[in-house]
Amino acid sequence: MKKIINKASILTTALSNQFIVLTFNIVLFIVIAKSFSTTVLASWAIFQSVTSIIDMIKTGFIQNSVINQIKSEPDRKYNIIKSAFGVYSLISLILLIITLVIFSVITKINNNNYEFDYAVYYVFSIIGVGILQFINIIKQSSEKHSVIAKNNLIWVLISFIIIVILYKFNGINPKSILITTGISALIVSSYYIIKYFKKITSANVEMDVCYKIVEFGKYVFGTNLFSMLINKSDIFILSIYSQPSSLAAYHIAIRIANYLEIPLNAAAQVFYPKLHNAFNDKKTLDKVIIDSLLIQWIYILPAALILFVFSENIIELLSGTNYITESSLLLRIIILASFVKPVGRTMGIVLDITNRPDLNLKILMISGLLFISLEMYFAKNYNSTGIAIAYVIASWVSIVTAQIFINNKIKFSIINPVYNLLLNKLKNRTI
Repeated sequence: MKKIINKASILTTALSNQFIVLTFNIVLFIVIAKSFSTTVLASWAIFQSVTSIIDMIKTGFIQNSVINQIKSEPDRKYNIIKSAFGVYSLISLILLIITLVIFSVITKINNNNYEFDYAVYYVFSIIGVGILQFINIIKQSSEKHSVIAKNNLIWVLISFIIIVILYKFNGINPKSILITTGISALIVSSYYIIKYFKKITSANVEMDVCYKIVEFGKYVFGTNLFSMLINKSDIFILSIYSQPSSLAAYHIAIRIANYLEIPLNAAAQVFYPKLHNAFNDKKTLDKVIIDSLLIQWIYILPAALILFVFSENIIELLSGTNYITESSLLLRIIILASFVKPVGRTMGIVLDITNRPDLNLKILMISGLLFISLEMYFAKNYNSTGIAIAYVIASWVSIVTAQIFINNKIKFSIINPVYNLLLNKLKNRTI
């Protein structure tokens, strides 16, 4: 047990980074839940669902590809960075236009009085937060997680100060939140823009780098799109079959449950470069996979237990008394999906480092169909409780099925290294 706990310290810096963002999100969530009306909160839930898909597509399109190229060819680092930023900027512009079109259409066709007149201010997030995310990707390639934590801490502190001032003067609304977080991120980013301006401007844009990013990114684009559609399909489906009050209650539950993803995100930051380095040595690769899975479970299991036992208290603290009954039940159901997610996250990382993002895409496409089918059936018949049950069933079935599919395709198992470790432990105890 001591060895496992010591291994968990690997994530300390990355988790501190995630904790900074988590704390800010919790505070912001409390302010939003208590400041917005039910209709505005439901509208914000839909807005965040769409923009989170856009953000994941934007960063995911270049993230792993850039890390792979920088680690493989460090002498071309600044050429790779400049080329990647060009691709990133173009993708960001295209996605911003798509986002504005989506909310323009939703505003005209919706029947539940959802309002998205603030969508145009998403440009502040695309530019400000987008540049900071790009800088953090570059720092991740060098495994400088403490620098990422520092960047996010400064961003959060600036945003927090402004939001407190706005809250005091009743100025909290979706528009002010988007402007505040975007400008705060741009302030942090300006330090790096000034510091590395000469090196970046003197670097060359290399078309082969752009091509590699696009070639790799097209699969990641599809994977992230389907992944986020799976994660956010419940919100979209509930907006069709349920009233805004049920959607707001579900949004609160799923947001809290999503905080269990913090260790998964931290593990991805820490273990992607390590798994990449261990790619050619199966024994070392298996060891890193075991470390990744065990450490994620060490963090997730106690947190899930706390959320399950104290769900009513947590709901009341974060969102008030209006949502306690419905949201606490939904939270207890949803967190049952968290136990299998480390396997899914690790599978995705391994497929990327083995240069099989195409398999990742195929798996997500099949999983997406499963999620949407189950959620539409359960939501139509059992409302928000049904969609929570569908979310759990689909999570377990899709990840277990995907593991079988991967093993058949490339003869690689995520579970076998853990199984073999446990088997050896039991044999040694028996002896």
